[in-house]
Amino acid sequence: MKVVKFLLNSLIHVTAGAVLAAVAALIIVTSMGCRPYVVLSGSMEPEIKTGSVCLIDTRHDYDALEVGDVIAFTNGRISVTHRIYEFRNGLIRTKGDANDSPDQYFIGEENYLGCYVGSVPYAGYIVAWLQTKRGIILTVAAGAMLMLLDLLVDKVWCEKNKQ
Repeated sequence: MKVVKFLLNSLIHVTAGAVLAAVAALIIVTSMGCRPYVVLSGSMEPEIKTGSVCLIDTRHDYDALEVGDVIAFTNGRISVTHRIYEFRNGLIRTKGDANDSPDQYFIGEENYLGCYVGSVPYAGYIVAWLQTKRGIILTVAAGAMLMLLDLLVDKVWCEKNKQ
């Protein structure tokens, strides 16, 4: 029973530590003016992998951008992260690194979200899953089950040690 209690406590502490570390990292990153975005396509492979969480510096000045910078912008209702291909009449044309040709459209400052800082490969798959109904339910259920299992083991442990 001691081994079960130790393993369960270890699992709970590691899980809680990982969640706290992720929340702390998110707070630090957002307080520094960065915003995370999940990368849903392979247009920026190999530099930015599909399923990554991409960090965008929202404070980077539009007028300081240069050809070759990777930026995030809105295109209709979606966010896109591509490399600046050219400037024309104060507007920006972009291109995904994995795409054969530049984007058909130009974007202006009103569409600009920020400049790419870095990415966390594959973390976007977890973030996207956690935003689904199934992901939320399973995460809450797993947390509740861990806590109930811990209480059950504590109760059995206490009962056993009373005798």
